[in-house]
Amino acid sequence: MNELRRLSGAAASLAALCAVLPAWAYIAGIASFAGVYICRLVLVYRFAVRALDRVQPVHIPSLLNALVGRSDSTGIEQRSRRSRNPRDTPRSR
Repeated sequence: MNELRRLSGAAASLAALCAVLPAWAYIAGIASFAGVYICRLVLVYRFAVRALDRVQPVHIPSLLNALVGRSDSTGIEQRSRRSRNPRDTPRSR
């Protein structure tokens, strides 16, 4: 119960702090967040292109899984093999 009171007090102080900020501070914060996000996407894209140029073809599915953020054991290559199987169509199930 004591943690809940502390949380509401922190939220109230944050709300009070945000209420005092001028509009240009909000606009600058949103613009800087968008700029950082776009720069991050560009850097990830450039590093991914370099990694795909240097990697052996066997490791491409695991690299793509890492870029997408998947951590499951079924790779892209195994999924595509399953989808190419003619017996695995929705009609035959």
